[in-house]
Amino acid sequence: MKTEHLIAMLARDGTPVSPLRRLLARAGAIGLGVAAVLFALIYGLRPDFTAAAQDPRLWVKVVTPLMLLAGAGLATSALLRPEGRARRSALIAAPLVLGLAVILELVALPAGRWGVALVGDNALKCIVSIPLLALAPFIALMRAAREGAPTRPGLAGAVIGLAAAGGGAALYALYCPDDSPLFVATWYSLAALAMAGLGALVGQRWLRW
Repeated sequence: MKTEHLIAMLARDGTPVSPLRRLLARAGAIGLGVAAVLFALIYGLRPDFTAAAQDPRLWVKVVTPLMLLAGAGLATSALLRPEGRARRSALIAAPLVLGLAVILELVALPAGRWGVALVGDNALKCIVSIPLLALAPFIALMRAAREGAPTRPGLAGAVIGLAAAGGGAALYALYCPDDSPLFVATWYSLAALAMAGLGALVGQRWLRW
């Protein structure tokens, strides 16, 4: 049988989708559990968490990475099927919400304070910490993804990296004292893109079949 015919048959066969999706969900949960333990040991909740929880910007900072995790997870399960196509809507919800928060921040803040809000106080720590906390979910999802058959392994790996970054960022957001959406849109996004790049490199080799 020619490879093209095999791919077409597998693509039409819907039976492996649910088991693969469950496998990814289980792997993601395990990876996030390990990341949560690491978070508790190294970071913990910010000291002013109770007061900060009254600021809706904190919850934007937590919820948007979780939206990225969920959307990238759904996209991953699609990309791991032969000729699978991920819906763009699964990946754009988080950027849209964060973009709206940035617009509201720009309206509320005087222009002279935009640069201060964007740079924050923990940019370097953010870029290091999010990939660190994303590492366990990344490894767990990559191992589970080996059960799939992606025709674009680099893209599948990149989306796995985004999913892992979403989990790591959501945890780090509970510690990070920089609540400005300008800060989040800049530094959290850079950390997520770094994980996507790593995922593309790893996926190109690890997920090839």
